[in-house]
Amino acid sequence: MQTKLFSFADGNIPPPTSDAHITCVNETNVADVLDFQPPHYVDTFRRFLQQGDVGYYAYLDGKCCHRSWLQKGPKWVAINSFVQMKLGSNEGYIHYCETSPQARGKSIYPSVLSRIVEENKNLDNIFICVDAENAPSIRGVEKAGFRERERVEVRRILKIPLYRVFASSSSHRESRRSYRAFWPLVRRSLGLCRRLLAKALRPRRKTDGSA
Repeated sequence: MQTKLFSFADGNIPPPTSDAHITCVNETNVADVLDFQPPHYVDTFRRFLQQGDVGYYAYLDGKCCHRSWLQKGPKWVAINSFVQMKLGSNEGYIHYCETSPQARGKSIYPSVLSRIVEENKNLDNIFICVDAENAPSIRGVEKAGFRERERVEVRRILKIPLYRVFASSSSHRESRRSYRAFWPLVRRSLGLCRRLLAKALRPRRKTDGSA
């Protein structure tokens, strides 16, 4: 798998190109995501709010149809299931973006990204990652003024993730981001396997009263 890292390019922020109403997420409207998402997302987004993330919802005809979230550093953030990237103390990372199927193709995604950049111009860098095969999302990200910076390629050997980083342009070769393998996920998976194996090998108690 290959993940593309984009950063917002210096310059003017593109104006919104969608009629959607965009607003920040708070405790009073967090459940609006139920208009197009399963119930467990409400608990997830409440947890995001508690840890200081900033959420954005977009609405069409009064119905929530898009969600995006912004994390701020310093912290390690997951750019995919296997790799984390280090955010500096004045940097942001946009993640957890999705538009309802009925609202796609209406420029909502780039409009939300532009709103996020507009409201966070104080940050030194704002990043977003996209799967290299997700062409519609890449078009939306570029439409909002983001430019590809690096590509992170992940291969799994014996279920262990190994990654390589490729600079997308010569201007970024000397300022490569800091990455690390997402070992907590690997450890949790190995721990679960060990527990299941131990349970399978555990001697069963006899219940027929025999010695």
